[in-house]
Amino acid sequence: MSDRFHLLKNLTSHAKEYLKKKLKPQVLIQATIEEYSGKETVTINQADKNRKLTLKEKYEKIEKLIQEGKSKTTICLELNMDIRAYDKLMKMTPEEREASFQTKKMAVHDEKVKQKMELINEVRELKKIGYNNQEISRRTELDRKTVTRYLDENFNPVHASYGKKKNGVLTPYIKKIDEYLENGIMGSEIEKKIREMGYNGSSSTIRHYVTDWKKQGKLYYNRNREDGRKTETIERKNIFKLL
Repeated sequence: MSDRFHLLKNLTSHAKEYLKKKLKPQVLIQATIEEYSGKETVTINQADKNRKLTLKEKYEKIEKLIQEGKSKTTICLELNMDIRAYDKLMKMTPEEREASFQTKKMAVHDEKVKQKMELINEVRELKKIGYNNQEISRRTELDRKTVTRYLDENFNPVHASYGKKKNGVLTPYIKKIDEYLENGIMGSEIEKKIREMGYNGSSSTIRHYVTDWKKQGKLYYNRNREDGRKTETIERKNIFKLL
């Protein structure tokens, strides 16, 4: 009896050692959890993108999803949007909605463009009544190069980069971070690795991303598989408990 016990114990120990070499700390298996229709699990990347959408961009996406026949619940899930916020937005009149799209930043920008346009018109009026560029520069206290630009009929007072979203400091490293997280690497180790790659942002940015990534739950799309099968994460240590 004693020999059988020791034999089983040794066999279990060898099995654990073997599995440690073969399995990652977090093991992905095809999900078997039944999901409700429409409640598709989105990746943390998509959730992060949704949070960065402006209200106008969200509304445009809502309109598109409605045309595709999606229900309100499905739309809110896909856009990580509260149903009450959805209802409030959709009940607005076109005028109210347009006003809600106007952020403080946009209002400040519009005011600056308005002021610049007034100055441009002043420069052009002075030119029409016979002043040369040097005289216009002296009267308006503008650089002569600026006067020349303002006199160009094709000059646009809106900066070329306005409205274009810049990538976040973490964006170039997202795929690598996801890969590390899926392999069970700790946040502190991830930070060390991506700093070696050139990341120079704050530690809190990494922590927030890692926290959000973990909050998505155990069920998610495996980004490394082209077929997009849903997978479930199982801790390796829990497999050992079954031995």
